[in-house]
Amino acid sequence: MSLSRTAAVEFSSRVGRALIAVALLAVFVRLLGADRFGSFILFEAVLALATIVVDLGIGSAVQKRMSEGSGGKILITAIGLQTALLVPVGGMLLVLSDVVDGYMGAPLTTYLVPAIAAHQLMRLGLHALRGELRVAEAAVLQLAAELLVLLGGYLLVVNGGGVTKLIWAFIGSRAAVAALALFRLNTPAEAPTRPTISSILQFSKYNFVASGLGGSMYKWIDTFLIGLFLTQELVTAYETAWRVSMSVALASQAIGSTMFPQVSDWHAEGRLAEIRRTVSDGLSGALVVVFPAIVGSFFFASSVLSVAFGTRTSVAAGALVILVVGKFPEAVNNVVSRTLFGLDKPRPVAFAAMVFIVLNLSLNVLLIPRFGLIGAAVGTTVAFFVNTGLNVLSLNEIVSVKPQWRTIGVCVVAAVLMGVVLSIVTIELAVESLTGLAAVIGVGSVVYIIGLAADNRFRSRLLVMISLPVKWRND
Repeated sequence: MSLSRTAAVEFSSRVGRALIAVALLAVFVRLLGADRFGSFILFEAVLALATIVVDLGIGSAVQKRMSEGSGGKILITAIGLQTALLVPVGGMLLVLSDVVDGYMGAPLTTYLVPAIAAHQLMRLGLHALRGELRVAEAAVLQLAAELLVLLGGYLLVVNGGGVTKLIWAFIGSRAAVAALALFRLNTPAEAPTRPTISSILQFSKYNFVASGLGGSMYKWIDTFLIGLFLTQELVTAYETAWRVSMSVALASQAIGSTMFPQVSDWHAEGRLAEIRRTVSDGLSGALVVVFPAIVGSFFFASSVLSVAFGTRTSVAAGALVILVVGKFPEAVNNVVSRTLFGLDKPRPVAFAAMVFIVLNLSLNVLLIPRFGLIGAAVGTTVAFFVNTGLNVLSLNEIVSVKPQWRTIGVCVVAAVLMGVVLSIVTIELAVESLTGLAAVIGVGSVVYIIGLAADNRFRSRLLVMISLPVKWRND
């Protein structure tokens, strides 16, 4: 499958998963209530932070080494390493179960160990598929996992279950997809060797900080600290804003995930010219959705939350605007950091991640008690701007990349035009229902697309994108 077609499948999968994440919130906040669903969110937060230690960057190391042609001994070694790490982590969680249960607001600690095991096995299977350059297949399976949580959780909870039934749906979905991913692998299993262990750890020691620790801190540390300083109801409101904002980063995530194994393959062959062009194209594609989303958030943040998820979540409207602004550095970083990994340069990404972790943690601890949800959003966004800046500087030292300024400029102008039209529309039309919200978002989208299509070269690229395979290249 071509790189562009693979990116399209990856993007579709991410769109589907984002929609499912939003549906999960909408459905289970109503079924369980904001407080009880807040316990599930905190369960996910604890799981994510515990997974940092169990993963140690090993998953991405599997993908990297398998994309270079290493055999099945890589995967078997990774499973053994993560099993060895799970034992002390699981034991510590069980010993501290009273404290952890108190934080989550429900006795859920005993479910963490099987949840971590199933989740990590699924991630290893998906990383291995991507290492075989089967990114699209991994994307479909990842979508299936989230769909199983939604459907299975709904069937269990609606028939009288509580938060624990939703957790069982989570565990079952991960176990099922893990089994299917491992079954689908073409690489035969081989006994691990010492050189294999060294090869994995050589890459994972940097990836652990850059992707594992840094990624989990970005996704969960603000939510974790809100649960510590504020209420479970505010945890639900902030997580709702966070998941809504994540839809803005879908394109860049898809591009970055698709580029990683391909850049790794090109790097092994010394094809730097292809890498340079692809990164330039990827940056342009990653930012197309970001600019209109930032403009739209200023108009509709409160309406999106209150209309779609209930008035209680509208308390996070200000945080949503800031989080959407934060998708600009995230979109750039999704392309740049994955390119650095593909170039076998995890060390600078790890350094940037360490700076981000220290800054993010410090800002959140300082700002959340004083400014609440706004403080959490500001702390995370500021820290990520710094992280992205460091990664961009590192990439330019290795591969000089020239952004497509014309394409980016067209996007900015079209987004500003969209904002002008929306400011006029919202004067005449109050957004108080899903229908009204969909209508004004639709108007904004049409205006933005027309603004893009007004540029001849951008119109040509839009036509190429629609026809697939997509080929974002400078004219």
